[in-house]
This record gives sequence, C-alpha cells and structure tokens, in this order.
Amino acid sequence: ILALALFNGRVSADLQTGDIITSAAWIIDGDSLRINTRQHLKYEIRLFAINAPELSTQQSINATWFMINLIKQGGRKVECKIMHRDKYKRYVSICTNKTGDLGELMLKNKQAKIIKYFLRTAPKKLQKTAVYPRKCIRGLN
Repeated sequence: ILALALFNGRVSADLQTGDIITSAAWIIDGDSLRINTRQHLKYEIRLFAINAPELSTQQSINATWFMINLIKQGGRKVECKIMHRDKYKRYVSICTNKTGDLGELMLKNKQAKIIKYFLRTAPKKLQKTAVYPRKCIRGLN
C-alpha cells in the first residue's frame, strides 16, 4: 500500500544521531518512508546515501513498488538507525528489515543510485557503520 506523507498524528520529539527506531513502515517513494511507533509518533525517514527516481516517472513507480515489496516481505517492520537530519527535517537513516538493508537492496537491484552528499555529511564515526557495497562507496571518492 502506497501511503503519501500526510502527517495527521503527533510528530515526535527530535531523535538524536545514533538512535534506533523500530516499527511498522509506510512507503512514500523509492527512498523515503514513514514510521509510526506504538506511541503514535510519526517519523519521516530518508534512506541513507541513496537517491531513487523522482515521482511521476515510470522509473519512480518501479522503484516505489520495489520498496513496497521489500517492506511487505519484511513483515512491514523496519529498524532505522538515525544518521542525521536533512534540510527537509527528515531523518536520514540506515534502515533494515528481514530482507536486509533497504538502501543496499535498492542499489543492488538498480532501483536507486548512491549519492555522495549523505556519506559526506554523516558523522565520521557513523559513516563506518554503513553496509553499502564497498565498490559503490569506493567509487564515490
């Protein structure tokens, strides 16, 4: 189910770098999702270091459906480690579920591209935790 980001509930207090949230996820597009916690708090998440095609293109539709399927296969539950916040106040995060690292799976299946900006702006100690394919990260430098 594709859910657009309409925040009609409580939005949480700020999360900190390194915090981990685990809950059900709804897909916004190929690189963004929304997490609703049991405390009825809502977080908009941007996947760390990837960029999926923009909305309104066939590639975007394909990437979004690919992400929907990853979330479904993982039982809708995701775990996200907060890396930082972007200029749109989204939590840039490394997110995983039963299928694996969502960003890495999007990259491996050619549904998204890796981008330098997120890798360079993440705190140094957390950059090392990224599990993206080494050849992708090496190609950025």
